[in-house]
Amino acid sequence: VFYALLAQQDSTWTFQATLTDTTILGVKIEADQFKALGPILLLLLIPLWQKIVYPCLQRCDIHLTSLECVFIGALFASLSFVCSGFLQIFIVSDLTVRRSILWQFPQFLFIMIAEMLISVPALKYAYTNAPMSMRCVLTAIFFINNALGNLLVVVLTQLRFFNSTSMQFFFYASLMLMAAILIKILSDRNHVESDDEVSDVQDVE
Repeated sequence: VFYALLAQQDSTWTFQATLTDTTILGVKIEADQFKALGPILLLLLIPLWQKIVYPCLQRCDIHLTSLECVFIGALFASLSFVCSGFLQIFIVSDLTVRRSILWQFPQFLFIMIAEMLISVPALKYAYTNAPMSMRCVLTAIFFINNALGNLLVVVLTQLRFFNSTSMQFFFYASLMLMAAILIKILSDRNHVESDDEVSDVQDVE
């Protein structure tokens, strides 16, 4: 589900950008050039997270597991599409005045925070929790998510479920939120089972 959202930087978000004023500080850019903001933000966010935010959390005795990072990232991904949905409503309602393309900045920021919190920890989790003989297979399965996300977008687009683009954005936000809740439930269950296994081992000892 996350990669279905991530893929739309190149499709629905770019189309949304064509409906905005693409002039920034007197310089006019192409709508599809603004998506370069995503990788730029990601390059800034990763060292910020690793060098400042994460150490500060540890000093506050907050230790996030890989699955907890994925859950938080999923919430940010959902929030990014809530932002894009409201921006689409504003664009449609202001037909005589074009909003600046900079209004897309929050949704790009949130989806890149999600990318940072989901892709790296999820890949690490899939790799480190797999037995040595299965690590390549688990890593490959992880990357299949990207292809399945793109396929999900294609299928939902062809089915034409949505009356408006804003409703489409809110649908993806809701889908991502449901996925986040499912991740949380499964990770909590995994944590409980791990605690039970440790308890059983201690009892045997």
